[in-house]
Amino acid sequence: MKKSMFLLFFCAFTNVLYSQIVLYPNFNKKDVQYLDLTKSDVSSSETKLFFRYTSPSTYLNGGWVSINKNTFIQDNLTGKKYYLQRAENIPISPETYNFKSVGEKLEFILYFPPIPDTVSTIDIIESENDEAFNFYGVNIKYIFSNSSQSQDNEFSKISKFNEIIHIDASPKPSFESLLASVKTAVLVTENRYTQNGYLNYLREMGFNPILFNKLEEAVDRYGFDKSALFVTPLQSQDELYSFVFIHLPTGYQWTFSSTFTSNDLQKYNYNLTSAAYEIMRRAYGSKKPPYNRYNTLNLAKWKTGWKKSLLIDDFQKNGIKDIEGVYESTNNSEAKYCVAVKKIKDLYRLIYISGANNQEDWDEGELKATLIPTATPYLYKAKWIMANKKENSDFYISFEQGFMSVLDNNKRKSMYVKMFPSASDDINIDGENVAKASGTGFAVSGKGMVVTNYHVIENANKIRISGINGDFSKKYEAVVVLYDRNNDLAVLKIKDDKFISLGKIPYVIKADVSNVGTDIYVLGYPLRSTMGDDVKLTTGVISSKSGYQGDVTAYQISASVQPGNSGGPLFDKQGRIIGIINAKHARAENASYAIKSTYLMDLINSLDVSPTLNNTNTLTGKTLVNQVKDASRYVYIIEVE
Repeated sequence: MKKSMFLLFFCAFTNVLYSQIVLYPNFNKKDVQYLDLTKSDVSSSETKLFFRYTSPSTYLNGGWVSINKNTFIQDNLTGKKYYLQRAENIPISPETYNFKSVGEKLEFILYFPPIPDTVSTIDIIESENDEAFNFYGVNIKYIFSNSSQSQDNEFSKISKFNEIIHIDASPKPSFESLLASVKTAVLVTENRYTQNGYLNYLREMGFNPILFNKLEEAVDRYGFDKSALFVTPLQSQDELYSFVFIHLPTGYQWTFSSTFTSNDLQKYNYNLTSAAYEIMRRAYGSKKPPYNRYNTLNLAKWKTGWKKSLLIDDFQKNGIKDIEGVYESTNNSEAKYCVAVKKIKDLYRLIYISGANNQEDWDEGELKATLIPTATPYLYKAKWIMANKKENSDFYISFEQGFMSVLDNNKRKSMYVKMFPSASDDINIDGENVAKASGTGFAVSGKGMVVTNYHVIENANKIRISGINGDFSKKYEAVVVLYDRNNDLAVLKIKDDKFISLGKIPYVIKADVSNVGTDIYVLGYPLRSTMGDDVKLTTGVISSKSGYQGDVTAYQISASVQPGNSGGPLFDKQGRIIGIINAKHARAENASYAIKSTYLMDLINSLDVSPTLNNTNTLTGKTLVNQVKDASRYVYIIEVE
């Protein structure tokens, strides 16, 4: 028997009578892992399938491959079979293609008769031989069209990629079949008298047993591991002893019981280790079959047709809507997800791209979350799909300029950086509502001069300032009068008929450099969609007199900052401005950066008409509480469109 590898997913298109597009079909059972479908074409005359097969490490040199001449597609509804007509670039048995090395790729084409437009579920079968590589219960979906466009052009229309298909989990197997899919037995028991006996039996049964006293610890370590089976002794009732075996990722469980009397215990001389071994042996006496990855259970999933390359291509061709784009997690301790935000059927969705801890359970293009709008702009309640593929509606997601924040059901926050489109990408914004950028600024002159970061107002069509005199209901229009792109600084001027004055500034700008260890505090408006419009205070010290990668224009500080803090003032304990917040180290804790105030002074002094700066610091000598109270009236929200 020459085993061949063929067909996982296929998309079909015709320019003659009808178009058949198959969206990432799932199957109840598959017998091959090394094959990808790269392209397909179904017309009224034939089904043409393009494949890429990667030789596995099963054989030292990569082995060999051929296609059985009896290979066929079977319509599950009618049972009609469509036999292989011919193949290109791969031999049909009894001939073989020999690989030269492990990992070598072979691209080939298989030709079948056309599949009628009534077909919804098919089997792909190499032969009736039990040793063949087969695919059963393949679910497909069709979209009909009389278009004469090419498949690539149809591809760009994206309608088929926006279909969201639910794929059921593998059905509950027999316990013997389940045992072939697991390697580790996670024994959870606090009974130190019997645990060694249970471990001995599990080891003899063929498991690699691991002992945990606490269920929470076991779940945290092995909860999503499909190759692990949880084993828990239940409370005995009289002389009946029961054990529950739980496959946590799917939730499937089996219970086995045995009887062990006081006379039995006496026969074992009251040796509890030996007795425990016998109790479990009687409950389930068989040995574990050898591990076979083909028995692995699949979790349920929701799939779209999108992949990262297709999403970026679509964004480049058709522009983005509002918060769409590709985001990457800054989390280093847990799953480092890369996801895309895409509007599908009037709702924003998170589409999984990469980074899951249990990567074999996640395919690129799967749905990760559905975003439900709230009364607050850019704050969404999320239906988040957990690692075990269960939906959790107790998540919240907010968006700021270039960032996405996720608050999970345990109130833990994760930060995502927008990677595409970047500031240098020429992407059209295609949507009614362009996402507002929000930052912080502070007054340097009572006549309406305000400082912020250049990156906050870069490419802005409109700039509005709110929070003047503590009033966030009024927004004043402003213009850029001078900026320093290299040092990420911008000076704004309020130009609004409603504006009168900012009042007398209570602080001064320090003209020289501060030392490492200086106590500092930061005022700003981070993550407003979830944290509100009240000014936020964080404190710390100057950690270094140089910034990221030794940048001498910046300080490194220990005060925590978030998106929205950009452009905010950095004060020392005397209430003097010594820097302007402009960055956070995404991969380090308690590492943020601020531009030194000396560079701000240089920029202000380069104005054609320099503003009169305050030279009397009324914050000196006051407590931190009173300094914040006075200074915050001159720290503003900067919004741009």
